[in-house]
Amino acid sequence: MMSEPTNGTCGSTLKTLSYLYPVVLHLVSIMLTTRALQIQYRLREMFHPFFSLLLSLVLLSYNICNVFAIVSSFLVMSGVSPAVAYAGNCLYYFCYFYINGMMFCCVVERLAATVLMKTYEYNRRWWTLVLSQPFAVSAWPFILYRHMQLCYKHWYGLIREGLQVPAQLRM
Repeated sequence: MMSEPTNGTCGSTLKTLSYLYPVVLHLVSIMLTTRALQIQYRLREMFHPFFSLLLSLVLLSYNICNVFAIVSSFLVMSGVSPAVAYAGNCLYYFCYFYINGMMFCCVVERLAATVLMKTYEYNRRWWTLVLSQPFAVSAWPFILYRHMQLCYKHWYGLIREGLQVPAQLRM
């Protein structure tokens, strides 16, 4: 029994669905994160102001990151030039790097609140929070760049050693 060949419509429908499925997941994520942001806003009086602000920034950044992912998907779907799609993707990854830095700042803030529990709750030095923002933006790209440098040196050394002829084989 021979199977019927697939037509172009089935292939294009499947391709469209493969682009729309992540968009739907990002929309669901935006709705859930927005709800978490609303809950955080209502409960902000229960937490230290630094933690409330940091957590709100993380949740807001997740929403912005999801919006960039949706825009990037639509750019690829519409068939724009690869340079434009790459720019949309870079915005998405920049938001993700920012979120990682902010999560680190949240962990440090909670650690400081735990260690300094008697004095921290009355501390309102906002300069520490302001200084955390440039760290959140710059730390992760620097770490990634440094990691790539180390990987390059490691692989370059392995390749160089592999291409050298051992002394006992030289004539």
